[in-house]
Amino acid sequence: MFSNSRMFVHRVRIKQSMKLLRDFQYAPNNQGYINHDSFINSRSISILSNNLYLNQKEDHRPQLFSLAKQNTSSSQESRQESSQTGAGNSLSLQSQLGKLPVPSLKDTLPKFLRTIRPLLNNEEYDETFGKVKDFAKEGGVGHTLQALLEERAKTTENWFSDWWLEMAYLGYRDPVIVWSSPGIVWPTQKFEDKKDMIKFAAKAIAGALDYKIAVDNQTIPVEMQGGKPLDMQQYFKVFGTTRMPAMPSDKQSFNPQSKHILVIYNNHFFKVEVYGETGEQLSAEQIQASLEDIVKMVSDTGPEIGILTSNNRDEWSKDYEILASNKKNKVSLKEIETALFTMNLDPNYGDYLAHDDLSKSALISLHGGGSNHGGANRWHDKTIQMFVAESGECGMTYEHSPAEGPPLMILTDHILGYIAGTVRNGTNLPAIKYSPVQKLDFILNDALNLSISKAGENLDKLVNEVDMHVLHFTHFGKSEIKSFGFSPDSFIQIAIQLAFYRLQKEPGAHYESGGTRQFIHGRTEVIRSCSIESVEFAKAVSNSEGTINDKFVLMKRAIQSHNSYARLAVAGLGVDRHLQGMKKIGLENGIEPHDLFSDIGYTKSSRMRISTSQVAGSTASFLCFGPLVSDGYGCCYNPRSNDIFLPCSALNSCAETNATAFRDAVEQSLLDMRLIALENIQQAKL
Repeated sequence: MFSNSRMFVHRVRIKQSMKLLRDFQYAPNNQGYINHDSFINSRSISILSNNLYLNQKEDHRPQLFSLAKQNTSSSQESRQESSQTGAGNSLSLQSQLGKLPVPSLKDTLPKFLRTIRPLLNNEEYDETFGKVKDFAKEGGVGHTLQALLEERAKTTENWFSDWWLEMAYLGYRDPVIVWSSPGIVWPTQKFEDKKDMIKFAAKAIAGALDYKIAVDNQTIPVEMQGGKPLDMQQYFKVFGTTRMPAMPSDKQSFNPQSKHILVIYNNHFFKVEVYGETGEQLSAEQIQASLEDIVKMVSDTGPEIGILTSNNRDEWSKDYEILASNKKNKVSLKEIETALFTMNLDPNYGDYLAHDDLSKSALISLHGGGSNHGGANRWHDKTIQMFVAESGECGMTYEHSPAEGPPLMILTDHILGYIAGTVRNGTNLPAIKYSPVQKLDFILNDALNLSISKAGENLDKLVNEVDMHVLHFTHFGKSEIKSFGFSPDSFIQIAIQLAFYRLQKEPGAHYESGGTRQFIHGRTEVIRSCSIESVEFAKAVSNSEGTINDKFVLMKRAIQSHNSYARLAVAGLGVDRHLQGMKKIGLENGIEPHDLFSDIGYTKSSRMRISTSQVAGSTASFLCFGPLVSDGYGCCYNPRSNDIFLPCSALNSCAETNATAFRDAVEQSLLDMRLIALENIQQAKL
């Protein structure tokens, strides 16, 4: 059969290459696949630069443990479909967590060669293979770097976590919006008037505070995955956390015991106490009264100070210093820094153009619609920013450095459940006595006004650059995918691969994030979704080659290949973190980077033209982000039982990509794969 012959040639070529690497033991594909999505996590959303900072900044780990001691616990990742155990004592199993392993060269390099094969022609592959062989030779630089990395692993709890926080987040200098901070879209509301909007916003605030009761009391069960506990620390860091602008690297400020939130309305900032003088939470009705007071206090549009937080981090750092040099400003900035979260009361977005209502909400969640809409009604350094617009759009924007997406999606589910009256941890009884709202004033000068103007121009350019078209796929959901015997996540990933190939006529490096929380301080590892098998399947479908049975076999192989790699990635045995770690440890020890790190195989496979993530929730909500590269696509998805939300993003400046075309291709690919499965089942009955 034509497809099988081409697959055979690929495999034989790689196996022959492996025999030349005498240090390696090449393991054939593991056929013992299982359908299990519990390891999938949200991506680390930032453009991965090849510039790795040489100086480690500060050890954030003592701060993390101090948070735990302050009774600011975690939350369950319902999206992982993992088993749960225990009630309370959210940190009780932390001591059972393992340490992130350092994979061996024998494990990583053959795997690396296999992942790059579908992206390179024969000449390029041979060139990369030669560099891998030189890197791996006995006594070569690869073994030196491996030894250094293994030594680092002995003296740290997680050999990669501090590097990753610096590389992917705090040292990242582009704007956090679009490129790093995701948006979370809630179902659009229909408000009768502004009072109705304020009532909804107040309930959303109360719902977030209600969720925090479980966090503070550590009553959230420890998550388990495959019988192993997961690290719960991320869930301590969403309330009261602020990313502080600084050069050359930002810092983090943790304030989980704060008693106030920040409300932004018409670009004016207000400190709102949400706990009474004796420590009890305010009721939703009391919070609503505070919001109504704010609306009464505001009769104009304030200066666009918040727009500064959407700017390049170096520029924002400079402006922050100027802003903080004034005593009154410094006090206001401190109140913002220590707030538990923000609630942004946004204007009407009726004149903001988008493909449809879902796509409009997604874009608003990313950037606020620009300087003419809610772009200044933000403070993008806060981990949690909720927004509610007069026109009904609502959701969150979250700063990514302290946690992945699941804690925020779980928070979303709780907030919406609280508003609907289906979940509640507290009593919602009124506080006996609490402080009134306090307006936070700022004093501006000519330099700051000029910076605000420039930041607004930069924001509007970015807003015009990003296109988003949301696919609400209602034909089927994960329940039907499971009925075919497939992992829903792997099924969707292969559909995305097929969609890209149909549009671009070539495979693209494909990023999906796998959670490594079974290890202490674990964050993510890259699941390289583009494989020899996924490309073979995409070619067969795109070119209408072979019978239905042929296509089903290729589809099954592609899904199984993804599932197999994903399980290795969450076990700390992926390719990317190991190679990044060896490059980083070499730079720190004055070792010149090996040619492998500038080779086309390395650079092309690390330049993710498809950036994806599964962040699931029970409500009709979804997380979204922009593409990682100029000619790429972004697609985060929420697979529910009978439908799937897939927001698809691209850049308008790239003639080669189109968000709508990608959205349509993803929809068609999902339908085609389902048809292949159904027709194969039908033929099997004959």
